[in-house]
Amino acid sequence: MKIEKDIPDKVNQYDEILKPRLSEESSVQSIWERIKDEYHLKYPNLTKRDLSYVPGAFDKMTSLIASKTDRCRAEVNNEIRSWEASKKP
Repeated sequence: MKIEKDIPDKVNQYDEILKPRLSEESSVQSIWERIKDEYHLKYPNLTKRDLSYVPGAFDKMTSLIASKTDRCRAEVNNEIRSWEASKKP
């Protein structure tokens, strides 16, 4: 019976751990949706499939982009996050 009482606490802890990650991914996803066409213009060797975002697999997509553009995933992620700011006059 003690295990049943512990389950809600574990679920709450799990949610607290995941919440920042999910929030960050949804933020990056919304940026990505706005910039992916411009990004494709800058990197024409990437295919539409390479640039397709699948929910929960953003890291996989950025790893693929990184390998095809000879960069590390952190560089790709930073470029995506700062893309709009770098385009402002």
